[in-house]
Amino acid sequence: ALLSVEALSQNIISQLFKFVLLHYLYIGLNTFLIITIYNYRKIDTTESSDAFANFNLQYDISDNDQLVFEYRVLDSKSDRFQNNDLIIEDTSTTPSQGIYENNRASDYFALGLNYNKKLDSLGQNLNFITDYFNSDAQSNNDYNNLFFNENTNELIDNNTRRSSSKASYKIISSQVDYNYPFKENHDLEFG
Repeated sequence: ALLSVEALSQNIISQLFKFVLLHYLYIGLNTFLIITIYNYRKIDTTESSDAFANFNLQYDISDNDQLVFEYRVLDSKSDRFQNNDLIIEDTSTTPSQGIYENNRASDYFALGLNYNKKLDSLGQNLNFITDYFNSDAQSNNDYNNLFFNENTNELIDNNTRRSSSKASYKIISSQVDYNYPFKENHDLEFG
């Protein structure tokens, strides 16, 4: 009988999440092997959105003068919920259930204003560059893993972790560059 594409892909995914870890191996007079088997199933629902825009405007004031304005913005958000079922089989069987939740947001924008001045027809030029960068990022993580007795289904251990991070940057920079060509394919630059 032929399997549907969906059934076949579920079977392949199921096999991928089953793996064997060699826990202890002894080769000698009394040869034995203990195998720990992790049977892992994951349900993951992730929703994310990213918006990015880049805007450049160049204005030629004259043949020797140029003004450039740049604006970049990024807005990124992600909400993730993951439910894990794990059965650890060693000398006993330990069912486990894990719940992981992550919320992340990141926003930044950057402004740039540049002025370029050609000083002569030989290639001398002067550049004024200014930039402003602003970034805010935040991430919240919650993780809870429960371990149960295989016979009574009673809770035998609980592992809970929580983390939160926030970062904010505001950077202002400027520079002035002078370029002087003194030989063919050789420039001298100060900045």
